Amino acid sequence: MKLPISPPTNAPMYVGPVRTSSFTGVATVQADGDLAVAGHGHYTGRTNAYVGARGKYAFSGAAPPATPGKPAPLLAHITGTLRY
Repeated sequence: MKLPISPPTNAPMYVGPVRTSSFTGVATVQADGDLAVAGHGHYTGRTNAYVGARGKYAFSGAAPPATPGKPAPLLAHITGTLRY
C-alpha cells in the first residue's frame, strides 16, 4: 500500500533561525509491516542569517512495525544543498 505524504507548505524544519520547507513523498507499508518513506523538497523561506538562502533535498527512511502503546521510530536519511 502506498500513501502520499505532504506537510503544510512552509512547515518549520529546524530549531533556531527559521528555515521553512515544502516537501512531498510517499509512505509505503511493506509486506513485513515495516514502513518505508521517500520524497524530495525545497526550502521556501528563511530568517536571520539564512535570508536569501535556497536549496533542495531528498529523503528516505524506514520504521519497523509499531506495537500498541509503543510507536516505532522513523529513521531517515536526508541529503541536499542549502546555499546562502
